[in-house]
Amino acid sequence: HNMSNKIYGTENIPGRMLTPSYKACMEVNMNQYARLQIGNEIFGSKITGRHENNVIILAKWKAYRDRTSDIYPGEVQFYFEHTLTLPRGPKTHLLAYVKWYKNASSSSIRFKHKFMGPEVSNTELWKKEYYEEGQDSIIAVHRIYGRAIKIDYR
Repeated sequence: HNMSNKIYGTENIPGRMLTPSYKACMEVNMNQYARLQIGNEIFGSKITGRHENNVIILAKWKAYRDRTSDIYPGEVQFYFEHTLTLPRGPKTHLLAYVKWYKNASSSSIRFKHKFMGPEVSNTELWKKEYYEEGQDSIIAVHRIYGRAIKIDYR
């Protein structure tokens, strides 16, 4: 039995929705932005060419199977603001659409440079390829941890 970690909400289930039901309308309008300012830092995106060095971010994710968090690099395609109209009033979300870089094939490659000692690596190597775009591509901007720099390493 293959159990995928990705859930899209379109899979068949052995069940159905039950009443009561309410008609609700969800607007799909959004405001798209090329840049985001958090504190004194400005984060760019791929839709603007001027801030090409600012498009790579680090974002926090809850680690799989424990209570720690992992940090992943990704390339922001754009930022957007979406307002959802709820019964108690509108709720605005600040979001980013991100393409995430794939992990290096092993931890010995990912943490290859150990400048401060054998247990500390202050650089990480990631693949140039991206993970498939999906539900993880949209994140709240509150999860942005900082910026990263992309260099070509051979």
